Amino acid sequence: MKFRILCAMSLVVCSATGLTAQVTLQSSTLSLGQAYTVAAASGPANGSIYFAIDQHVAPYWIASLGCQIDLALSPKCYVFPKQQLNAAGSITLSLVMSSDPTQVGQYAYLQAVTLDPTSGSARSSNLVTVGVHPAPIATQPVTNLALGNDQVMPTAFSFMSFPFYGSTYSSAHVSSNGRITFTGGVALSVESCVNHLTDEPSIAVLWDDLDPSSGGTVGYSEDPTGAWARITWTNVPQFGVGDSNTASCTLYATGDIALEYGNVALGDCLTGISPGLNASTAVPMDMSACDFRVLQGAIYEIFPLSFDLASSAMTFHPYGGGAYSLLVN
Repeated sequence: MKFRILCAMSLVVCSATGLTAQVTLQSSTLSLGQAYTVAAASGPANGSIYFAIDQHVAPYWIASLGCQIDLALSPKCYVFPKQQLNAAGSITLSLVMSSDPTQVGQYAYLQAVTLDPTSGSARSSNLVTVGVHPAPIATQPVTNLALGNDQVMPTAFSFMSFPFYGSTYSSAHVSSNGRITFTGGVALSVESCVNHLTDEPSIAVLWDDLDPSSGGTVGYSEDPTGAWARITWTNVPQFGVGDSNTASCTLYATGDIALEYGNVALGDCLTGISPGLNASTAVPMDMSACDFRVLQGAIYEIFPLSFDLASSAMTFHPYGGGAYSLLVN
């Protein structure tokens, strides 16, 4: 995207006396059909700003640099008309994301160039990578699964089938301990990287020793059109602690998985997805530092002391061949 932006803005760059990365660019979460904001700051007072956004389906993650690049000039590149910064050198735009479901799991590069009207110098912004999440789901009646401590309940999907790591499931096992498994179910109150990789296929939403018999609820809802099913742990405390933890997992018929976190008081837990059955040798990662990445096999993080994903959302999007993209906002 950098190269396409500089080509599209060649007149600005060529007329400038210098190009330095000083403008700060941010974007809110992108969800299908929803409004989002793009904000720039630290630009020249009353300067001109040119935004550009690009998309591509073949991401390349450079582990040694900790960044993502796309050297292809995508046909989805779009340069916005010139905008004007205010006297503080900032601007916020409100835009609407496409409602096209094929956009879920795709990502966009966003960058900007500003022109200082007093000196003629140009400044570039940081490169922002954002992924497209599914649209928020409509509210449906929630069934209280009435789970006790260290209990697992088999739950059949009434309207949909769920594809996961190459297999399709018509039911799932919901654990009181913040975990969803397929093909069987064991409570496993203690989160474990080894079990995450060797046990059955699973989704660790907020895997810890939770106890809904002491407070809160574990609920299940499903879209009657077969688009999604959702499991929610609401205000569930840890065993013997008496705190409150809220998280949800939405399973989509497309194979997308959305994890959303509300208030989470616990510190130690495990979250992520896994094909299980010794099919992956993946190692834990720092999800909070990842706005977009495509990974093979299991994707997970173990939190020994402090959970830093409260009030955040993650989407796992299947790319085929056992690979998923991870979007974190």
